[in-house]
Amino acid sequence: MRNPLSKTVMELEPSGIRRFFDVANTMDNVISLGVGEPDFDTPWHIREEGIYSLEKGRTYYTSNAGLLPLRREISRYLHDRFDLPYGPDEILVTVGGSEAIDICMRAMLDPGDEVILPEPCFVSYLPCVRMAGGTPVRISLEEKDEFKLTGKKLKEAITDKTKILVMPFPNNPTGAIMTAEELQVISDICKQHDIFVMSDEIYSELSYKGKHVSIASIPGMAERTIVINGFSKSFAMTGWRLGYAAGPKEIIKQMVKIHQYIIMSSPTTSQYPAEFREMVIDLAVQLQGKVKDNTPVKTGHLRNEWHVGSIEKRGNEYYIEVYNNVEYVEPVEYGHQTRGGKGFVKGAHMMELSLQEVQKHLPGYLREWMNDFLNTHEL
Repeated sequence: MRNPLSKTVMELEPSGIRRFFDVANTMDNVISLGVGEPDFDTPWHIREEGIYSLEKGRTYYTSNAGLLPLRREISRYLHDRFDLPYGPDEILVTVGGSEAIDICMRAMLDPGDEVILPEPCFVSYLPCVRMAGGTPVRISLEEKDEFKLTGKKLKEAITDKTKILVMPFPNNPTGAIMTAEELQVISDICKQHDIFVMSDEIYSELSYKGKHVSIASIPGMAERTIVINGFSKSFAMTGWRLGYAAGPKEIIKQMVKIHQYIIMSSPTTSQYPAEFREMVIDLAVQLQGKVKDNTPVKTGHLRNEWHVGSIEKRGNEYYIEVYNNVEYVEPVEYGHQTRGGKGFVKGAHMMELSLQEVQKHLPGYLREWMNDFLNTHEL
Protein backbone atom coordinates (compact mmCIF):
# COMPACT_ATOMS: atom_id res chain seq x y z
CA MET A 1 0.00 0.00 0.00
CA ARG A 2 1.31 3.46 -0.86
CA ASN A 3 1.89 6.00 1.89
CA PRO A 4 -1.45 7.82 2.38
CA LEU A 5 0.15 10.83 4.08
CA SER A 6 1.48 14.08 2.70
CA LYS A 7 5.25 14.43 2.90
CA THR A 8 4.87 18.12 3.69
CA VAL A 9 2.61 17.42 6.67
CA MET A 10 4.71 14.48 7.88
CA GLU A 11 7.76 16.75 8.03
CA LEU A 12 6.00 19.27 10.28
CA GLU A 13 6.98 19.08 13.94
CA PRO A 14 4.04 18.78 16.36
CA SER A 15 3.63 21.86 18.53
CA GLY A 16 5.49 21.39 21.80
CA ILE A 17 3.74 24.34 23.44
CA ARG A 18 0.32 22.85 22.61
CA ARG A 19 1.44 19.55 24.11
CA PHE A 20 2.44 21.43 27.24
CA PHE A 21 -1.02 23.03 27.31
CA ASP A 22 -2.73 19.63 27.06
CA VAL A 23 -0.64 18.24 29.93
CA ALA A 24 -1.32 21.27 32.14
CA ASN A 25 -5.07 20.88 31.59
CA THR A 26 -4.95 17.44 33.25
CA MET A 27 -3.45 18.85 36.48
CA ASP A 28 -5.03 20.71 39.37
CA ASN A 29 -3.70 23.97 40.83
CA VAL A 30 -1.41 24.63 37.88
CA ILE A 31 -1.08 27.93 36.07
CA SER A 32 -0.55 27.08 32.41
CA LEU A 33 1.82 29.29 30.45
CA GLY A 34 1.26 27.19 27.34
CA VAL A 35 -1.13 29.46 25.40
CA GLY A 36 -2.22 33.10 25.53
CA GLU A 37 -5.37 32.65 27.60
CA PRO A 38 -6.80 35.75 29.36
CA ASP A 39 -7.26 35.39 33.12
CA PHE A 40 -10.88 36.63 33.11
CA ASP A 41 -14.14 35.28 31.73
CA THR A 42 -15.87 36.68 28.66
CA PRO A 43 -17.77 39.75 29.98
CA TRP A 44 -21.35 38.91 30.83
CA HIS A 45 -22.98 41.32 28.37
CA ILE A 46 -21.15 39.59 25.50
CA ARG A 47 -22.29 36.16 26.71
CA GLU A 48 -25.79 37.56 27.10
CA GLU A 49 -25.85 38.69 23.46
CA GLY A 50 -24.69 35.20 22.44
CA ILE A 51 -27.49 33.58 24.45
CA TYR A 52 -30.01 35.98 22.93
CA SER A 53 -28.87 35.14 19.39
CA LEU A 54 -29.44 31.44 20.14
CA GLU A 55 -32.86 32.12 21.64
CA LYS A 56 -33.81 34.01 18.46
CA GLY A 57 -32.70 31.03 16.35
CA ARG A 58 -29.81 32.80 14.65
CA THR A 59 -27.99 29.60 13.84
CA TYR A 60 -27.88 29.87 10.05
CA TYR A 61 -24.91 30.65 7.79
CA THR A 62 -23.87 34.27 7.46
CA SER A 63 -22.29 35.75 4.34
CA ASN A 64 -18.88 34.27 3.57
CA ALA A 65 -17.02 37.44 4.58
CA GLY A 66 -19.00 37.82 7.82
CA LEU A 67 -21.98 39.89 8.97
CA LEU A 68 -21.89 43.26 7.21
CA PRO A 69 -22.71 45.29 10.37
CA LEU A 70 -19.86 43.51 12.17
CA ARG A 71 -17.45 44.33 9.35
CA ARG A 72 -18.62 47.94 9.44
CA GLU A 73 -17.98 48.15 13.17
CA ILE A 74 -14.55 46.53 12.76
CA SER A 75 -13.79 49.11 10.06
CA ARG A 76 -14.82 51.96 12.37
CA TYR A 77 -12.82 50.49 15.24
CA LEU A 78 -9.65 50.11 13.17
CA HIS A 79 -10.01 53.67 11.88
CA ASP A 80 -10.77 55.31 15.22
CA ARG A 81 -8.34 53.27 17.28
CA PHE A 82 -5.36 52.76 14.94
CA ASP A 83 -5.95 55.16 12.03
CA LEU A 84 -6.35 52.35 9.50
CA PRO A 85 -8.26 52.99 6.24
CA TYR A 86 -9.80 49.56 5.53
CA GLY A 87 -13.48 49.55 4.59
CA PRO A 88 -16.01 46.75 5.21
CA ASP A 89 -15.25 45.20 1.80
CA GLU A 90 -11.58 44.97 2.83
CA ILE A 91 -12.35 42.93 5.95
CA LEU A 92 -12.88 39.17 6.30
CA VAL A 93 -14.27 37.64 9.51
CA THR A 94 -12.49 34.35 10.22
CA VAL A 95 -12.49 31.42 12.64
CA GLY A 96 -10.01 33.05 14.99
CA GLY A 97 -6.86 34.85 13.95
CA SER A 98 -5.24 31.50 13.16
CA GLU A 99 -7.46 30.88 10.13
CA ALA A 100 -6.69 34.39 8.88
CA ILE A 101 -2.95 33.65 9.06
CA ASP A 102 -3.38 30.35 7.22
CA ILE A 103 -5.49 31.64 4.33
CA CYS A 104 -3.39 34.79 4.01
CA MET A 105 -0.36 32.62 3.27
CA ARG A 106 -2.32 30.38 0.91
CA ALA A 107 -3.72 33.35 -1.00
CA MET A 108 -0.35 35.05 -1.47
CA LEU A 109 2.37 32.39 -1.80
CA ASP A 110 3.61 30.37 -4.74
CA PRO A 111 6.13 27.53 -4.33
CA GLY A 112 9.55 28.93 -3.49
CA ASP A 113 8.35 32.34 -2.26
CA GLU A 114 10.19 33.28 0.94
CA VAL A 115 8.55 34.53 4.12
CA ILE A 116 10.65 36.25 6.80
CA LEU A 117 9.75 35.14 10.34
CA PRO A 118 11.20 37.10 13.29
CA GLU A 119 11.55 34.66 16.20
CA PRO A 120 10.55 33.87 18.90
CA CYS A 121 6.98 34.12 17.67
CA PHE A 122 3.58 32.41 17.48
CA VAL A 123 3.98 28.70 16.71
CA SER A 124 1.62 28.63 13.71
CA TYR A 125 3.47 30.95 11.32
CA LEU A 126 6.11 28.49 10.16
CA PRO A 127 3.82 25.51 9.46
CA CYS A 128 1.32 27.79 7.69
CA VAL A 129 4.09 29.03 5.41
CA ARG A 130 5.25 25.49 4.62
CA MET A 131 1.75 24.15 3.99
CA ALA A 132 1.19 27.03 1.55
CA GLY A 133 4.31 26.04 -0.38
CA GLY A 134 6.44 28.92 0.89
CA THR A 135 9.94 28.88 2.33
CA PRO A 136 10.34 30.24 5.87
CA VAL A 137 13.39 32.44 6.52
CA ARG A 138 13.95 32.75 10.26
CA ILE A 139 15.44 35.79 12.02
CA SER A 140 16.54 35.42 15.64
CA LEU A 141 15.55 38.51 17.61
CA GLU A 142 17.93 39.42 20.44
CA GLU A 143 17.58 40.69 23.99
CA LYS A 144 20.04 43.54 23.30
CA ASP A 145 17.48 44.90 20.81
CA GLU A 146 14.61 44.30 23.30
CA PHE A 147 13.50 41.51 20.93
CA LYS A 148 12.52 44.06 18.29
CA LEU A 149 13.13 43.67 14.56
CA THR A 150 15.90 45.97 13.39
CA GLY A 151 16.47 47.28 9.89
CA LYS A 152 19.90 45.65 9.82
CA LYS A 153 18.54 42.17 10.57
CA LEU A 154 15.75 42.57 8.04
CA LYS A 155 18.12 43.64 5.24
CA GLU A 156 20.36 40.65 5.92
CA ALA A 157 17.42 38.26 5.45
CA ILE A 158 16.05 39.69 2.20
CA THR A 159 16.67 37.91 -1.11
CA ASP A 160 15.14 38.25 -4.57
CA LYS A 161 12.64 35.55 -3.50
CA THR A 162 11.35 37.42 -0.41
CA LYS A 163 7.62 38.11 -0.70
CA ILE A 164 6.19 38.50 2.82
CA LEU A 165 7.47 39.78 6.14
CA VAL A 166 5.56 38.60 9.22
CA MET A 167 5.39 41.34 11.87
CA PRO A 168 4.42 39.68 15.18
CA PHE A 169 4.09 42.77 17.37
CA PRO A 170 3.05 43.13 20.15
CA ASN A 171 5.02 39.93 20.35
CA ASN A 172 4.01 36.55 21.69
CA PRO A 173 5.91 35.39 23.74
CA THR A 174 8.41 38.22 24.47
CA GLY A 175 5.97 41.11 24.89
CA ALA A 176 8.12 43.33 22.64
CA ILE A 177 6.42 46.28 20.93
CA MET A 178 7.60 48.43 18.02
CA THR A 179 7.40 52.23 18.13
CA ALA A 180 6.26 54.38 15.21
CA GLU A 181 9.87 55.38 14.53
CA GLU A 182 11.06 51.77 14.50
CA LEU A 183 8.18 50.73 12.24
CA GLN A 184 9.04 53.55 9.84
CA VAL A 185 12.50 52.01 9.32
CA ILE A 186 10.97 48.59 8.57
CA SER A 187 8.37 50.18 6.27
CA ASP A 188 10.98 52.00 4.21
CA ILE A 189 12.85 48.72 3.64
CA CYS A 190 9.65 46.87 2.66
CA LYS A 191 8.69 49.55 0.15
CA GLN A 192 12.21 49.64 -1.26
CA HIS A 193 12.22 45.86 -1.86
CA ASP A 194 8.49 45.54 -2.73
CA ILE A 195 7.77 43.24 0.23
CA PHE A 196 4.28 42.62 1.63
CA VAL A 197 3.62 42.52 5.37
CA MET A 198 1.36 40.26 7.41
CA SER A 199 1.00 42.12 10.70
CA ASP A 200 -0.37 39.98 13.53
CA GLU A 201 -1.86 42.51 15.96
CA ILE A 202 -3.97 40.19 18.12
CA TYR A 203 -2.36 41.71 21.24
CA SER A 204 -2.87 45.33 20.13
CA GLU A 205 -5.07 46.19 23.13
CA LEU A 206 -2.54 44.75 25.58
CA SER A 207 0.16 47.38 24.98
CA TYR A 208 1.22 49.03 28.22
CA LYS A 209 3.83 51.48 26.89
CA GLY A 210 1.58 53.87 25.09
CA LYS A 211 -0.94 53.34 22.31
CA HIS A 212 -0.29 50.51 19.86
CA VAL A 213 0.90 51.64 16.43
CA SER A 214 0.01 49.51 13.40
CA ILE A 215 2.55 49.32 10.59
CA ALA A 216 -0.40 49.66 8.20
CA SER A 217 -0.98 53.22 9.49
CA ILE A 218 2.38 54.38 8.10
CA PRO A 219 2.00 56.15 4.73
CA GLY A 220 2.35 53.75 1.82
CA MET A 221 1.90 50.59 3.93
CA ALA A 222 -1.87 50.00 4.03
CA GLU A 223 -1.82 48.82 0.41
CA ARG A 224 0.89 46.22 1.13
CA THR A 225 -0.20 45.06 4.62
CA ILE A 226 -2.67 42.44 5.82
CA VAL A 227 -3.62 43.12 9.45
CA ILE A 228 -4.60 40.10 11.54
CA ASN A 229 -6.64 40.72 14.69
CA GLY A 230 -9.57 39.32 16.63
CA PHE A 231 -11.52 39.14 19.87
CA SER A 232 -9.72 36.33 21.71
CA LYS A 233 -7.15 38.22 23.78
CA SER A 234 -8.70 41.64 24.39
CA PHE A 235 -12.19 40.38 25.26
CA ALA A 236 -11.41 36.89 26.62
CA MET A 237 -13.22 35.20 23.73
CA THR A 238 -10.66 32.51 22.88
CA GLY A 239 -13.24 29.73 22.66
CA TRP A 240 -15.63 31.79 20.54
CA ARG A 241 -13.17 31.46 17.61
CA LEU A 242 -13.66 34.86 16.02
CA GLY A 243 -10.94 36.83 14.29
CA TYR A 244 -10.54 38.93 11.18
CA ALA A 245 -8.16 40.06 8.47
CA ALA A 246 -8.06 43.57 7.01
CA GLY A 247 -6.09 44.43 3.90
CA PRO A 248 -6.10 45.43 0.24
CA LYS A 249 -9.31 44.45 -1.52
CA GLU A 250 -7.59 42.26 -4.13
CA ILE A 251 -5.92 40.14 -1.41
CA ILE A 252 -9.00 39.91 0.82
CA LYS A 253 -11.06 38.81 -2.22
CA GLN A 254 -8.79 35.80 -2.74
CA MET A 255 -8.79 35.02 0.99
CA VAL A 256 -12.60 35.02 0.95
CA LYS A 257 -12.48 32.52 -1.92
CA ILE A 258 -10.40 30.07 0.15
CA HIS A 259 -12.50 30.74 3.26
CA GLN A 260 -15.78 29.99 1.46
CA TYR A 261 -14.53 26.62 0.27
CA ILE A 262 -13.00 25.38 3.53
CA ILE A 263 -15.12 27.11 6.21
CA MET A 264 -18.19 28.69 4.55
CA SER A 265 -18.59 31.30 7.35
CA SER A 266 -17.44 32.05 10.87
CA PRO A 267 -19.65 30.97 13.83
CA THR A 268 -22.90 32.93 13.67
CA THR A 269 -23.45 32.96 17.45
CA SER A 270 -19.99 34.50 17.92
CA GLN A 271 -20.53 37.23 15.33
CA TYR A 272 -23.66 38.78 16.86
CA PRO A 273 -22.25 39.68 20.32
CA ALA A 274 -18.93 40.75 18.79
CA GLU A 275 -20.84 43.04 16.42
CA PHE A 276 -22.59 44.83 19.30
CA ARG A 277 -19.40 44.94 21.36
CA GLU A 278 -17.58 46.71 18.52
CA MET A 279 -20.31 49.35 18.41
CA VAL A 280 -19.96 50.08 22.15
CA ILE A 281 -16.15 50.22 21.86
CA ASP A 282 -16.48 52.65 18.96
CA LEU A 283 -18.58 54.95 21.17
CA ALA A 284 -15.94 54.71 23.92
CA VAL A 285 -13.15 55.64 21.48
CA GLN A 286 -15.24 58.56 20.18
CA LEU A 287 -15.68 59.84 23.74
CA GLN A 288 -11.96 59.50 24.42
CA GLY A 289 -11.17 61.50 21.28
CA LYS A 290 -13.68 64.23 22.21
CA VAL A 291 -12.19 64.62 25.70
CA LYS A 292 -8.69 64.89 24.25
CA ASP A 293 -9.83 67.54 21.75
CA ASN A 294 -11.50 69.51 24.56
CA THR A 295 -8.40 69.41 26.78
CA PRO A 296 -6.44 72.69 26.57
CA VAL A 297 -3.09 72.29 24.79
CA LYS A 298 -1.31 74.34 27.45
CA THR A 299 -2.06 71.73 30.14
CA GLY A 300 1.11 69.79 29.31
CA HIS A 301 0.94 66.01 28.93
CA LEU A 302 -2.58 65.90 30.40
CA ARG A 303 -4.01 66.03 26.86
CA ASN A 304 -2.37 62.77 25.77
CA GLU A 305 -3.16 60.76 28.91
CA TRP A 306 -6.85 60.05 28.36
CA HIS A 307 -7.58 56.31 28.17
CA VAL A 308 -10.59 54.05 27.69
CA GLY A 309 -11.07 51.91 30.79
CA SER A 310 -13.69 49.33 31.61
CA ILE A 311 -16.92 48.90 29.65
CA GLU A 312 -19.63 47.27 31.76
CA LYS A 313 -23.28 46.43 31.31
CA ARG A 314 -25.38 47.04 34.43
CA GLY A 315 -28.98 46.05 33.89
CA ASN A 316 -30.09 47.70 30.66
CA GLU A 317 -27.37 50.37 30.71
CA TYR A 318 -23.75 50.44 29.54
CA TYR A 319 -21.10 52.22 31.60
CA ILE A 320 -18.05 53.44 29.68
CA GLU A 321 -15.00 54.56 31.63
CA VAL A 322 -12.67 57.22 30.21
CA TYR A 323 -9.98 58.20 32.71
CA ASN A 324 -6.84 60.27 33.20
CA ASN A 325 -4.30 59.59 35.97
CA VAL A 326 -2.46 62.92 35.75
CA GLU A 327 -2.60 64.41 39.24
CA TYR A 328 -3.92 67.84 38.22
CA VAL A 329 -6.78 66.62 36.03
CA GLU A 330 -9.52 67.59 38.53
CA PRO A 331 -8.38 71.24 38.98
CA VAL A 332 -8.30 71.61 35.18
CA GLU A 333 -11.75 70.01 34.83
CA TYR A 334 -13.55 71.87 37.64
CA GLY A 335 -11.43 74.99 38.11
CA HIS A 336 -9.05 76.07 40.87
CA GLN A 337 -7.86 79.03 42.88
CA THR A 338 -4.75 80.88 41.79
CA ARG A 339 -1.65 80.86 43.93
CA GLY A 340 -2.29 83.01 46.94
CA GLY A 341 -6.01 82.34 46.77
CA LYS A 342 -6.96 85.77 45.38
CA GLY A 343 -8.34 84.60 42.05
CA PHE A 344 -10.06 81.65 40.41
CA VAL A 345 -9.29 79.88 37.13
CA LYS A 346 -12.41 78.51 35.47
CA GLY A 347 -12.59 74.80 34.74
CA ALA A 348 -12.22 73.53 31.19
CA HIS A 349 -15.08 71.04 31.75
CA MET A 350 -13.44 68.66 29.27
CA MET A 351 -15.47 65.61 30.27
CA GLU A 352 -18.76 67.47 30.62
CA LEU A 353 -18.50 69.09 27.18
CA SER A 354 -17.42 65.83 25.56
CA LEU A 355 -20.36 63.90 27.02
CA GLN A 356 -22.73 66.58 25.71
CA GLU A 357 -21.23 66.31 22.21
CA VAL A 358 -21.43 62.51 22.14
CA GLN A 359 -24.99 62.50 23.52
CA LYS A 360 -26.01 65.08 20.90
CA HIS A 361 -24.94 62.78 18.05
CA LEU A 362 -25.87 59.49 19.77
CA PRO A 363 -29.47 59.19 18.44
CA GLY A 364 -28.28 59.55 14.83
CA TYR A 365 -25.42 57.12 15.40
CA LEU A 366 -27.72 54.50 16.96
CA ARG A 367 -30.32 55.05 14.23
CA GLU A 368 -27.66 54.41 11.55
CA TRP A 369 -26.46 51.30 13.36
CA MET A 370 -29.99 49.97 13.82
CA ASN A 371 -30.84 50.57 10.15
CA ASP A 372 -27.73 48.61 9.15
CA PHE A 373 -28.75 45.85 11.54
CA LEU A 374 -32.34 45.61 10.27
CA ASN A 375 -31.28 45.68 6.63
CA THR A 376 -28.81 42.83 7.02
CA HIS A 377 -30.44 40.49 9.57
CA GLU A 378 -33.46 38.25 9.66
CA LEU A 379 -35.32 38.87 12.92
